[in-house]
Amino acid sequence: AVSLDSRPIKQSITPPTAPKVEGRAVAIVDPIDVEAPPVKLRSPVARVIGGLIVIGVIGVGGYLVMTNFSKQEDLAAADKARQDKLTAEREQAAAEKSRLLGQAQIDPGAILVTSTPSPAGVWLRLGRTPLDSMRLAANTTHEIAVIAEGHAIGHAQIVAANWEKADKIDARKASIAVTLEPAKPDPKTKKLPSTELPIQPKAVHAAQPEAGQGPIHIESTPSDAEVWLFIGHTGDEVRFSSLTAGREYELLVVKPGTHKPRRISIKPDEWRDGGDPNIPIDVAQKKAVIERAVELEPSKPEK
Repeated sequence: AVSLDSRPIKQSITPPTAPKVEGRAVAIVDPIDVEAPPVKLRSPVARVIGGLIVIGVIGVGGYLVMTNFSKQEDLAAADKARQDKLTAEREQAAAEKSRLLGQAQIDPGAILVTSTPSPAGVWLRLGRTPLDSMRLAANTTHEIAVIAEGHAIGHAQIVAANWEKADKIDARKASIAVTLEPAKPDPKTKKLPSTELPIQPKAVHAAQPEAGQGPIHIESTPSDAEVWLFIGHTGDEVRFSSLTAGREYELLVVKPGTHKPRRISIKPDEWRDGGDPNIPIDVAQKKAVIERAVELEPSKPEK
């Protein structure tokens, strides 16, 4: 006989076993706790020393800058002082020169010329046209020679008719205009006319009894011609007194045909008669006469 139990039957359930996994064992490591180094606080003494060092560096730099600036200022001041001194000296010299020139007086001068051999003609260069000569006497006939390249030499005389009338005898003035002819060769010799100054003018008008003195104004065609004034020939000596001491003059001593012409140059300082060489010649003591003895060189005869 079958006995049936009505009570529920309890089943025993066993949990499944996890499959076994083969492999390397993995070690579990705890994280490393790395501590940051502690912050070192600067001591007050170090801070003070550092500050002093910085201040020292800045101070030295500032001192050097200020020293350099001061030196530049000193150099600039010294240079300005030198410039001011030079300017003052120049102004003082200019003022002294002006003062001396204000005291200047026109001193008459003369030139005395002798020659070997003699006689020889003596001519004084007046300059180039148009020009005004020095003051000359109106009661003397004056001979001039005018020379321009490519032209025959021109001769002219200043006589009474050339002088203008004036209220004052010392305020007179003469004038003359000279026209030069183109140089033409001689038909026979084929040579151009000589431009040598003659030993003396060919003919001299008698002096006119005209009182007074003054400059002679000279013009020429063509212009820019050289003008020479005949002042005498050296039978014994030539003395020309219508000059101003302290001026520059040029003379020509001539003996055409036999001797070469000889130039004489007289410089302003040659009139100085001692004294301080640095003062202007116009206020210096001057010689009344300058003498020149000239020896002429024989010329070679033309072939």
